[in-house]
Amino acid sequence: MPNFHLPFLKQKKEDSHKATSREYFLALEISHGVVKSAVWSVINDKTQVLSVGASSDWDDATPDSLVTASDASLTDCLSKLDPQGKISPDKVIFGLPPDWIEADKISPSRLQFLKIISQKLSLRPVGYVVTPEAVVRFLAHSEGVPPTAICLGFWSNFVEVTLVRLGKIIGIHEVSRSPHPAADVLEGLSRFTHIDMFPSRMLLYDSGLHLENIKQQLLTHPWQAPQNRLPFLHFPKIEVLPPDFTVRAIALSGGAEVAKASGLLPDQEETAPVEPPSADLGFYPPSHPPSPAPLPQPPRPHPYPPAEASPVRNKLPPLPNFKLKFPRVSFSPGPVLISLFLILILGGLGLAYWYLPKSKIVLQVTPRTLTTQFEFVADAASPSADLENSILPSLQLSASVDGSQTTNTTGTLLVGDKATGSVTISNALDTPKTFPAGTTINTPSGLKFLLMESVTVASASGSAGNLLVGKAPAKITAAQIGSDSNLTAGTTFRVASFAVTQISALNETAFSGGSSRTVAAVDKNDISSLRSQLSSSLNSSLKDKLSSQLSPDQLLLAETLQTETPTESFDHKLGDAADSLTLSLSLSASATAVSRSDIFALVKGQIQSQIPEGYEFSGDPEFTFSVLKASATKATIQTQAKASLLPRFDSAQIAQAVSGKSLPVASTYLESLPGVSHVDVIFSPPLPKLLLVLPRLPSHISVSVSPQ
Repeated sequence: MPNFHLPFLKQKKEDSHKATSREYFLALEISHGVVKSAVWSVINDKTQVLSVGASSDWDDATPDSLVTASDASLTDCLSKLDPQGKISPDKVIFGLPPDWIEADKISPSRLQFLKIISQKLSLRPVGYVVTPEAVVRFLAHSEGVPPTAICLGFWSNFVEVTLVRLGKIIGIHEVSRSPHPAADVLEGLSRFTHIDMFPSRMLLYDSGLHLENIKQQLLTHPWQAPQNRLPFLHFPKIEVLPPDFTVRAIALSGGAEVAKASGLLPDQEETAPVEPPSADLGFYPPSHPPSPAPLPQPPRPHPYPPAEASPVRNKLPPLPNFKLKFPRVSFSPGPVLISLFLILILGGLGLAYWYLPKSKIVLQVTPRTLTTQFEFVADAASPSADLENSILPSLQLSASVDGSQTTNTTGTLLVGDKATGSVTISNALDTPKTFPAGTTINTPSGLKFLLMESVTVASASGSAGNLLVGKAPAKITAAQIGSDSNLTAGTTFRVASFAVTQISALNETAFSGGSSRTVAAVDKNDISSLRSQLSSSLNSSLKDKLSSQLSPDQLLLAETLQTETPTESFDHKLGDAADSLTLSLSLSASATAVSRSDIFALVKGQIQSQIPEGYEFSGDPEFTFSVLKASATKATIQTQAKASLLPRFDSAQIAQAVSGKSLPVASTYLESLPGVSHVDVIFSPPLPKLLLVLPRLPSHISVSVSPQ
C-alpha cells in the first residue's frame, strides 16, 4: 500500500450526512515532461473519477512551464466535466515521480515548484502520493490480488524500472534511454541484486510515447536463458496500461485517503488525527493508526443445572385375581422393518467401502537422458527403409514465393541549383587564346565555375606602356550547387592554369540562381536492412509452403533447405533522392523430408543397446541434423539424437502389492521402488483420513509414471 501524505487535513470524525452538496477534488500527476489531471469525488461512499484531462508537455526544468502545462490540462479536464464552468474545485492531490522525494519528503527545490503552482493556480494541496506506489495499489484494487510485476515507465530521456512482488515495491531504478528499449530494461533489472526470479509480467505506462512499438521490441527480445543471464522462469507477458491509468491511480488511491480524512467516507475504525500542516507547505507522513483494542475474553460457559430427581412412584394397589388365559402372541411389523432396513444400509455401506473406492498412484521419477550420434542416407530412389544400412527413403520438396516490402529511407542528399552568370575574359598575352566549354574558372576563395560554351579571346595589342588586352564575354555556371556561388559583381577569376596577370576574368554583374536543400535519400543500410527483413519473411513462408506438402508422418529436414533468389528489384538505387524504398523479391527453395516413423525406428535401433536395465523410452526422441553432403536425390546427414528414459514398472504387480494397505504403509513401499523420488496417491471418492486404505481390489488401482 503506498504511503499517502495528508499535510493539510486533520483526520477528524465528522458526520458525513451533514453534507448538503457534493465536493469535488483535483488530482494532478507531474511526471518528467508530462502533466496529467483528473477530477474525482465521493459518490455513494465510493471514490470515483469523473473526468480526465488531456496530457500537457512541460520542459521538466522551470516552474513557469509547469504552471502553463498544469493550467492547460486542468482547464481541459474541468471543461469536459462542466462546460458551463459552474464546478471549480481547488483542493488537489499531487502524484509525484520518485526522484522528487528525498528521505520521505519532497526535495526543497521541487517543493518550491508546488508552492508556485498552488499560488498561481489558486490550488489548495491536501497531500501527495508517489506515482509508482499509486499504480501498484490501483492494480491490487482492480485485479483483486497484490500484483507481482515489473512496471516500466518510458520517458523521453530515461526508463523508470519498478520491481513489485506481492504488492510491495522492492525498488525503483532509473536508466538513461538508448535506441534499444530491451537493453535499457536489462540494465535496470541488473541493478536489482539478490533476486532469485524476476516476475514474468511487464507493465508499460504513461510516457505518451509509442508504447505499442516499444512492446513489440520487448517481445522480440530473448528474456529466458541461455540468451539472457537474468533469472526469468517464463517468457514475460508484456502489457500496455491505458494512457490515463496513472492519473486514475493517483485519484483513486490517494483520493480514498483524502476522503476519509475529510469525513466523506465512513471510517471503519477510529484513527489518530493527522498532525496539522506547517505554514511552509511541508508534506509529512500521516500518523500511524492506533493499535486495535484487545479482544474481550470469551464468557465462561455456564454450568449445566443439576438434573431433577426422578419422582418416587406411588405404590399400586394389589390386583384382583383374574382367570388366567393364554394370550395370542403377535408382532408389530414396524420395528422389524426398521431393523432390516438398518442392516441393509450397514451392509451396503460395507460393500461400498469394499468395492467402490478407486485409487490413482502417480510415481514421480527422475528421467535419465541418453544421447547418440550417427549418420544416415536420405535417398529419394530407395523404395523402403533399410535400417541395417541406415538408408531411409526421402521425398524431395520444392516451393517458391514472392513478395514486396517498403521502408522509409534514412540517408540524406544535398540537392539544388547551380548559380549562373557572365564574365569578361581578358588576354594580356601576345597570342589569341581559345577556351573550350567546360574550362575551369576559379575564384580566389576556391569556388569553381565552368565555361558553358567555347570562347576565343584576341591577343593583346599596343606597346608595353600602352597595352590593350584582348577581351571576350563568356557565360559560366557553378561547378557545385548552393547559394555560395551567388557572387557579387566585381569578382576576379583565374582562367584555367594561367596566371591572373596573363589571363583573367571579371564579372560585371552579380551571379544568381544558386540554391541547395537536404532531402531523404537511399542509404546502403536501407538496402541491406530491407533485403534482410523481406528475405526472413519469405523464408518463413517458404518453410510453411514446404510443410504443407507433408503428411502427418513425414518430417521436414530444415537443415537440407536450399534457397535461391531468382529476382530482386529495388525501385531506387543507392544515393537516389527518395522518401521510401521498395523491394520486390522472389525466392525458391528445395528440401528433403523423411518418414517420422522411419527416423524414430532408426534412432531406437541405434540406442537400444545403450538403454540400462529396467528403463524404457519416454516420449519421442529429439533430433538435430547437419548435412554432410548432398546431391539432387541423395543426402548424407549426421544426426544428434537425445532420448528421455524412465524406469519400467509392472503396474499389476504394484497394484497387487499395495491393495488393502494403509496409506503410510503403501507410501513406504512405493518410495522404495528404484528411481522413485515422490509418490502421489489420489482417492476417489475422497475419504476421511482415518479411512485412507487402498482398495482391496487390485483392479481398482491404477499406476502411472511421471517425470519430475
